[in-house]
Amino acid sequence: MIVFRADGNNKIGYGHVMRCLSIADAFSKRGEECLFILADPFLQSRIEARGYSCVVLGTRFDHMEDEVLLLQELFVSRKPDWMILDSYFITEEYLTQIRPFVDHLACVDDLGNAWKDIDALIDYNLYAESLDYEKRYEENGQGVPKLLLGPSYAPLRDLYREVPRKEIKDKVEDILISTGGTDPIHLALQLMKHMAEIGAFSDPDLPTFHFLIGANADKEEILALAKENPKLQVYDNLPGLKELYIKCDLAVSAAGSTLYELCACGVPTITYVLADNQILGNRAFHDQGLMLSLGDLRNDESAPAQVYDAIEKMTSTPELRRDFSEKMRSVVDGFGADRIAEAFSQI
Repeated sequence: MIVFRADGNNKIGYGHVMRCLSIADAFSKRGEECLFILADPFLQSRIEARGYSCVVLGTRFDHMEDEVLLLQELFVSRKPDWMILDSYFITEEYLTQIRPFVDHLACVDDLGNAWKDIDALIDYNLYAESLDYEKRYEENGQGVPKLLLGPSYAPLRDLYREVPRKEIKDKVEDILISTGGTDPIHLALQLMKHMAEIGAFSDPDLPTFHFLIGANADKEEILALAKENPKLQVYDNLPGLKELYIKCDLAVSAAGSTLYELCACGVPTITYVLADNQILGNRAFHDQGLMLSLGDLRNDESAPAQVYDAIEKMTSTPELRRDFSEKMRSVVDGFGADRIAEAFSQI
């Protein structure tokens, strides 16, 4: 049995759970039983809709040590073959107490944590090699776990494999705007208001804007604006995004896991930072010439204007969009989850 310990809610977004679901799909294809353990039931129905069982602990997602006794009781009758943890709230004490109750332990990381006593560490980010995991383990006198590093291990759903090469048109007709699962800086609403003020929705010759809003606190006001503007389309809780990615000629996205899906589809992208854990990714995509970065937009009143100015720049330069698209496709091929499952089978 493979156990996944991850959480998703309107405070931390959905990314941890969604990437674990992709890894679970890869194990499931190999005949493995997969179980998800959650602190709260926020994403339980979504996980079960993918065919996986859930255990909801009723604990705090941000204080994982409180759940140790519950996990020990859960595992006492059957040790998991693997427990895969994906959380920013893992502690060394937590791992130490869980270790005796599982055969193999793995962590998904993107912050350079050299966790002790684990068998594998997954960091699929573009910047993973620069975090010197092996050196950190050796300096601490620890054994080095199996390291699965870089975007070849990006755990995307099967549908992102071998996506046909994207046609980059001279004229941009559809633009995707993704502001993350929770949009803590209210960028979606502020950007919509800015575009409405400058007439971006009133000209029939201008692109249609497709907003992904997730668990957005401004949802009611956003939906009201969408009713007034036919050039503004809003999506909440779509089961899959591939078709929308393929439809759109340009994307604007916070620097989270969405960037790797956009790479697989070759969608030219403008990216920005809305959380500390996105800083390294944003910089890496920019420095490697894969995307246009706006940097950190938190506490920046000019953020809506900056985003729209970048959109105008990208729409007017099809050569730049073509260059980005080709480079993005070379980074992610959609087989990352299978590579993870295969690597674990050899440990």
